[in-house]
Amino acid sequence: MRTLELLVGQRAVHMLDAERTVHDAAGLMTDRQVSSVPVFEGERLVGIVTERDLVQRVLAQGLDPVATSLAQVMSRNLVFASADDSYETALGRMKRAGVRHLLVVSGSRLVGVISMRDLLVLEAVEKDEEIRLLTAYIYDIPVALPPVEPLEPS
Repeated sequence: MRTLELLVGQRAVHMLDAERTVHDAAGLMTDRQVSSVPVFEGERLVGIVTERDLVQRVLAQGLDPVATSLAQVMSRNLVFASADDSYETALGRMKRAGVRHLLVVSGSRLVGVISMRDLLVLEAVEKDEEIRLLTAYIYDIPVALPPVEPLEPS
């Protein structure tokens, strides 16, 4: 079983303090090419800000990104997965919660964030590999030969 630890183990976790601005978050997301950033108050995880949050809660409301803190616009309804969870478990949890980003923890420590896109890409890669293996299996089967008649002694 492939676990989330394999996916997040190779990524850095980028996070910001709740008092930082929306402008700071947008800059970090752009620089790091990520679509969400966990938000902390001191050592405590208190939210997550996503591209969707920025569009719906900042731009659509006409707020100033330089003057608006992350605490004002972040999502506070957090959805977690364990690093030991399978890809399928994580995808199911995201679908049920109606979220596109999942905070991955190991014990009480945040080890990463995965997006629905991450999981769907992995699922597609796995399905492509499965199709490739099945195709190879089908076309590599030797042709069945007719039964051989025993030779009659001379």
